[in-house]
Amino acid sequence: MVYWFNPAGNPAVDMMALVAIGFLIYGPVMLIGLYALELAPKKAAGTAAGLTGLFGYLGGAVAANAVLGYTVDHFGWDGGFILLVGSCIVSIICLTYALLGERAHHEAKQLEKQLQDEQLKNKEALSS
Repeated sequence: MVYWFNPAGNPAVDMMALVAIGFLIYGPVMLIGLYALELAPKKAAGTAAGLTGLFGYLGGAVAANAVLGYTVDHFGWDGGFILLVGSCIVSIICLTYALLGERAHHEAKQLEKQLQDEQLKNKEALSS
C-alpha cells in the first residue's frame, strides 16, 4: 500500500517498497511448495512440487496479464491496486481456513493416538 499511495516524484520510497516486496515474496512462495510436499506421499513429492510451480506460474501469468491488465485499462491504477489488496484479503481468508482445518486434523489425530494407547494399555492389563 506504500507503493500505491506514494506521491509521484519520490523514487527513493518507490525503490524501497519494491526491494521490500522482492525480499518478502520468497517466503510465501517457498511455503506453498513445502505445504504441497507435506500433503503429498513420498513417491509423489516431485510431482507435487512440479504441479505447484506449474499452476503458480500459469496462474500468475494469466492474472498479471489478463485480469490485472483488464482492470487497469478499464478502472485505472486505483482499480488495479484495489484488486491486488482484495486478492491479498481473499488469500488471508483461505489460509486461515486451511490453518483451522490443519489444527482440527492434528487434534483429531492426537486424540485418536491417545485412544489407541489407552486401548493397548487396557489389553495389556487384562492379559496380565
